[in-house]
Amino acid sequence: MLPPDTPEPEAPLPLGQDETFVLGHVARRADGVSRPSAQTLRLRALVKSGALLRLASRIERPDEAEHSASLHHTLYRDAADGRLWESWRFQPHLQGEGPMSLIVVTEAYAAARYGPPPWPASAGEAADAAPQDEP
Repeated sequence: MLPPDTPEPEAPLPLGQDETFVLGHVARRADGVSRPSAQTLRLRALVKSGALLRLASRIERPDEAEHSASLHHTLYRDAADGRLWESWRFQPHLQGEGPMSLIVVTEAYAAARYGPPPWPASAGEAADAAPQDEP
């Protein structure tokens, strides 16, 4: 259970070389209120801090029906070690499609789902490729 006011970490714990799957989830407090787990807050902070660089995204409708729930997937690159990660949400029935989870993917898998590279290989390349605001 989480304390009532669990803040998002300012300096999130980086993804370790031994991590290949990170499961975010919702935790229920003792008072019955559901809150993002510490792991979910960590994943959000990694994206917000730039430790995970957003490369591409796609929307998937499992049954192709117009009214069906859509699943949003995003491809990230770890700025520290260059590994590719795909985010997915295993509870699409929850608000905002539920908490984010991450899994390491190969370049071939990413190319098949998001199109061929080039994707930025580092934080510097991602910053160079990002659109710049005009004065």
